[in-house]
Amino acid sequence: MKIVYYDSGWPINIGNAFIDIGAAYQIRQAAPEAKLFVASEMPKWLCWINKVDMNKAVDVAELIETDFLVVAGMTLCDEFIEVQGPVLRSMAKRGVKIIFLGASLYLYTQEEIDHFKRFLDEVRPHGFMSRDRESFGHFKDHAPSYDGIDCAFFVREAFTPATLTIKDFVIYNFDAMDEPPIEDHGKKVLRTQHACFEVLPNSFDRSRKTYYFKKKWPFIQRNNEAAKQYYSRPDMMISDVPEDYLHLFANTSATYSDRVHACIPTLSFGNQARLYTTSSRALLFDRAGVGDVKSRLVRLDQEKMNAEKKSQIAFL
Repeated sequence: MKIVYYDSGWPINIGNAFIDIGAAYQIRQAAPEAKLFVASEMPKWLCWINKVDMNKAVDVAELIETDFLVVAGMTLCDEFIEVQGPVLRSMAKRGVKIIFLGASLYLYTQEEIDHFKRFLDEVRPHGFMSRDRESFGHFKDHAPSYDGIDCAFFVREAFTPATLTIKDFVIYNFDAMDEPPIEDHGKKVLRTQHACFEVLPNSFDRSRKTYYFKKKWPFIQRNNEAAKQYYSRPDMMISDVPEDYLHLFANTSATYSDRVHACIPTLSFGNQARLYTTSSRALLFDRAGVGDVKSRLVRLDQEKMNAEKKSQIAFL
């Protein structure tokens, strides 16, 4: 059996790497004798974001001879249909079985839901596994389905963290908002950031250009305010590899963040987290039994989570 895992872009959001690590772990557990290949969604996305014809990009996933294609994360949205949709349609036509693993909506609008239902009718997925109950409810009738959890909850099984020389610290990770007032905890603060493209210094922006998402979110900006604020603070950490973050999340006392995927690995390793967001993507915490993560520090019930993980792998 041959399986392709279609992973996401890490430089734009290192949280995608935690999803990918957890997804690959599940695939290897569910099909230990299979050959697992990894290919990135980035080639076509980079064309799309820079308004270049995506047909010019070589998508390696589409070239690999495989039985299955697995995609994970926030895939049930219009952007995914526009960018990766042609690849999935092409592979489905040649008989490749498509599986959505730990998937969710983005905007949770009726328009988005209707669009993706039509897309699922085209590619006819072999399996659908959600990461929040609302996404499951909307798409469970379009394939053999499972009311699942986010793939990043599996980093505890997939990754062995180091013991650090620094003890008794907390992590602040705020990318989309100013750092809010946080209760006095008396611990050392380390600050992480999840999108290294957003804080590139001048020397890395050789084109001297500013790029924007379609919705005017910053992509690469020379001397942007986020970078100025980030580099002005002590004890900061930004990296292009997930291991740096996972070593910290595994050893922190608590993580305070506006990033869903700063909180998930922290919780997975048995530590406390609090999320600051109004995004519907936080619904995945309800599914994991920590829906109050937006109002206070929480900790996972590891016994229940272990049962959820075993059940999800069994279904996969």
